Amino acid sequence: MGGVRPIRPARYTTTWRFKGLGDGSKSIGEMSAQLRKAADILDKMSAKGVVLELDGGEDDDYFTLATSSKDVAQEFGMGEEET
Repeated sequence: MGGVRPIRPARYTTTWRFKGLGDGSKSIGEMSAQLRKAADILDKMSAKGVVLELDGGEDDDYFTLATSSKDVAQEFGMGEEET
């Protein structure tokens, strides 16, 4: 039975970058609205089981978000992770 690998469920990921979220803002109100929109999306992702993967990229403002749900991945435009 050598060579048999367990089946690994599909995993879907996206990279989220915080740097530049306020770019293009011409007022504190515009900046606040952009940040609030990003926070609302992250809250929705979290409520649907998307998790933050601490893989070292966060030191450069790159965050990997992951789920095993194909439906959730499609809702948030996440791609299937390559094995």
